[in-house]
This record gives sequence, structure tokens and C-alpha cells, in this order.
Amino acid sequence: TPGRFMSLLSGRVALVTGASRGIGRAVALALAEAGADVAVHYRSAADEAASTAKEIEALGRRAVTLRADLRDPRAATARVREAHAALGALDVLVNNAGENAPKPFLDLAPEDVDEAMRLHVASVLAATQAFATLARTPGARVVNVGSVAGELARPASAAYAASKAALHSLTRSAAEALAPGIAVNAVAHDGEGDACEEVRPGEEGAGQRLRGQGGRGRLDEGRARRGACRAAPPARPQPR
Repeated sequence: TPGRFMSLLSGRVALVTGASRGIGRAVALALAEAGADVAVHYRSAADEAASTAKEIEALGRRAVTLRADLRDPRAATARVREAHAALGALDVLVNNAGENAPKPFLDLAPEDVDEAMRLHVASVLAATQAFATLARTPGARVVNVGSVAGELARPASAAYAASKAALHSLTRSAAEALAPGIAVNAVAHDGEGDACEEVRPGEEGAGQRLRGQGGRGRLDEGRARRGACRAAPPARPQPR
């Protein structure tokens, strides 16, 4: 129900990378609507990030903007620590920052693959490791934004697709390594719809892909809410 959603993440703290626009912005706002304070990461879109933060604050939540180029994994570690210092103990990490620079397969250089891997894999690893040392556990959540491209042949986006495939594998490994204190999932968005890959160590069918319906390139309010629900830790016991 709308009322339950509004309090789903009450008192929680989230960091969303790539939150100045697009999917990251929608998820950041959905998390705030659900009750979370949100650290808004951006690379270069300072005005858009400030706008996202202003909307979060208008919902009565705290917000902070954090600038970093996550092609440097060390920056990912630093931003997690900054979010913790600014907003307190972290409950949710959404690794959304990404970039797809299509290039014909025969023109692809090793440097293109390296850059994609640093942004989509190495920085996610660094952020997740830092988060694991600072998160409130049990009940913390990591949500990695993957891509159906990681499961399909995309000759014009081979570096991007390969890095997203690696991210999906990293998600499964992280889920096993950090359970049971921290749950790790991947949500993959496709231009033709949505795909969600939920990693649940120890459960039959872990890594099953769920497909939903959606318009090309859009993340509507309902999907953002579902992403926020996936990030929601179990309710903490109330003191007696």
C-alpha cells in the first residue's frame, strides 16, 4: 500500500551512484519516498545532482551530493566513506553508475575494455567492500544495476556487454561472500523491458531472471518502487 511504502525504509541511509539522472535518479527518489536518507553520487552533472538532492529534501529526508569519477576504483571507496561520514551508518548501496560507448567490434581497443571493467566491475567491487565494513548488519542491502546486454551478443557494445556479464558474476560471488549479514542482488534493465536477477545464496533457483513489461529506455515510478523494495532490509525489532 502507498502508506506502507512511504515508511518501508524509514530511518535508513542509502548511497546511489550515478544518481543525477535516469535510472539512478529515479531510484534515489524512490528510496527517499520510502523513508531513506540518500547520498547522491554524480560524475559531472552537478546541477542535476543538486536537483535530485533538493527533491529528496523536499520529501523530508536528508541528502548529500558526492562527486567522483568511478573509473578510478579508489574514488568509489572514498565516496562510500564520505557518505557514511555525512549521513551515518549505511543500510543500502545501489551501484548504478555506468556508461555505454558503442564502437564497431573491429575498432575496439583493449583500453576500451579496461575502462568498462574499471567502471562496472572494479569500482563496484571497491564500493561493495567499503560498504561491507561500514554497513549496519544484519539487514544491509547491495543492489547492482546490470544489463541484459551482459547475457546477449551485442557486437557494437562488446566492452559494455562483457563488463556487465562480469558484474553479474561478481554479484553472485558477493552474495555468497557477504551472506547472511548483507544481501546482494542485481537488477538488469533492458530497452525492451525489465529483467531482474535476484541472487539468493542457498536457495533453489538462485540467479533466476524475472522479466517484466516496460517501455523502451524508461524507468517508471512502479519500477523504481520495486527497486526500492528490493533494497529494503527487514524491519528492525522495536525496543520494548
